[in-house]
Amino acid sequence: WDNGGDQILAFMRKDLLFIFNFHPFKSFTDYGILAPKGSYKTVLNTDSYTFGGYGLIDESIEHFTIPDPLYKKEKKEWLRLYLPARSAQVLKLQKRK
Repeated sequence: WDNGGDQILAFMRKDLLFIFNFHPFKSFTDYGILAPKGSYKTVLNTDSYTFGGYGLIDESIEHFTIPDPLYKKEKKEWLRLYLPARSAQVLKLQKRK
């Protein structure tokens, strides 16, 4: 997923979803990212105070995908995320029980 106008880059590697917001000043609320169906937990957030960020992302939230009939064949659904400016997040797809 690459949206040059928004300066957002997102990609999957195995069960990890990497999301980068390279925009120098624009943050996005409820930004849509297509991802495999399931729930995701944050494993890395560069906006954390630990990394000198502003702590704007609640890392305790479990993110659930939202179905979209247009992407059912591809088995993709929407994640709606808050993406602060100049930040990166890594989310891990949770194993189904």
